[in-house]
Amino acid sequence: MSHDERVADLQERQRLLTGALVSVRKPTIAALPPAVGAGLALAMACDMRIAAQSAFLSTGYLKVGLSGDYGIAWLLTRLIGTSRARELMFTCDRVDAAKCEAIGLVNRVVPTTGCRRKPSRLLNRSPKDRRSRSAT
Repeated sequence: MSHDERVADLQERQRLLTGALVSVRKPTIAALPPAVGAGLALAMACDMRIAAQSAFLSTGYLKVGLSGDYGIAWLLTRLIGTSRARELMFTCDRVDAAKCEAIGLVNRVVPTTGCRRKPSRLLNRSPKDRRSRSAT
């Protein structure tokens, strides 16, 4: 397999993985310690993102000479808008958890020690619990 064929194969597998995650019929939640590059793209393909207070997110691609993969440009634009998405892609800034929540990149910020437990708590609430919380 030539280099170009290997690159095309990798791109296709990345596209399929992201597409599969986006189209999962059950809720998907990403629990984020720091996430950079492909990890960020995969988290953005989830329905919700929960970040630890100590987390930061970054596109990271510019630092390694890449333009992005796993659909990150489309996913970022969909979540935070064109201008902010371009800024993050062009600068590779490390964005702390609080700012990520403020711009809509993550849904919630939780204490670092509870980051892995919070997603299951969200999904395991009964429908009755959900109604009572949304009414308040």
